[in-house]
Amino acid sequence: FEKDRRAFHRQHLIARRGLEKLDAFEKKLIAKVVFQDYSQEDAARLLNCGVRTVARRFPETVDRLTEIFLDGGLLTRLPATSSSAPESCQGVETTQKDVTD
Repeated sequence: FEKDRRAFHRQHLIARRGLEKLDAFEKKLIAKVVFQDYSQEDAARLLNCGVRTVARRFPETVDRLTEIFLDGGLLTRLPATSSSAPESCQGVETTQKDVTD
């Protein structure tokens, strides 16, 4: 029990410190969209800014917070994937016949 309590306390501190690293607008934006479940349009109205501002800043803020949580150990990075593009299936011969044949 004590070990779980310490782990929870550590995670809480990391999350809190991560949120403290955001600027005032970013904090309000995360609060409106993530915690209070407002749409981006409603968040823009409540924050007295344009929808385009919210649409641009929200993913940037989520990325920033994600990096903070990754660095703090709250999140785990996904394994790296191959950077090569998958082969296209177009132009590949098949033995299937079209319905019109």
